[in-house]
Amino acid sequence: MRRKKNLKKLLNLGLLDYTNLTPKLGELDMPYVVCHNVPEIDYLASFSQPSTYFHTPHTCVSFFEYDVHMDSLYGLWNAIYFGVKELQEYYLERFSGVKYFIVPDYSKCGDVPEVENQHRQFRSRLVSIWLVMNLHAVVIPLVSCANQYEMS
Repeated sequence: MRRKKNLKKLLNLGLLDYTNLTPKLGELDMPYVVCHNVPEIDYLASFSQPSTYFHTPHTCVSFFEYDVHMDSLYGLWNAIYFGVKELQEYYLERFSGVKYFIVPDYSKCGDVPEVENQHRQFRSRLVSIWLVMNLHAVVIPLVSCANQYEMS
């Protein structure tokens, strides 16, 4: 067992702790994110403004901002993907008490290879799973799409 754990760390596959606990869909095995009951949200707080996370009891944290602001080198995705426990603890503390999130919106673009857009969708879903599993939060799915004119 210990050897398997070390191999997982050596191969940088900590994300399996999350993806192996959720159903996957389609030929890409995209992690499945579902919300059975959308709560009554009365305020959308921005990820970059933690002081607004508790504006009301029904505040929902959203990630509607440029990716570089929500997912830099010290962002949540890197904390999860690279298994940086100290950084994950930072986000656990930052989001402590937040009950609702909208799935992170990693921008899809019309002029990048499709594999990049699929990777962005995968990142969004993995972060969502982390939020559910670690904060027991309700994560509301988001539809994201790209067209060929977005980056022109």
